[in-house]
Amino acid sequence: MTRNNTISDLIVMTRQTNRAIYTVYGISDMGTIVLENLHITGQVSIRWVRKSSTTLGK
Repeated sequence: MTRNNTISDLIVMTRQTNRAIYTVYGISDMGTIVLENLHITGQVSIRWVRKSSTTLGK
């Protein structure tokens, strides 16, 4: 995903060690991301950088 995305009403299946849904790293403004009514096998990876920092947020 990049910025301003909605993912809803989906079944996403991959190996449990793989990412099923993930954000692109390094975008300064992710806008709004909505995840709703999902059935996922695999990993979901949402990464962000704080505005005042260049390191990954916790």
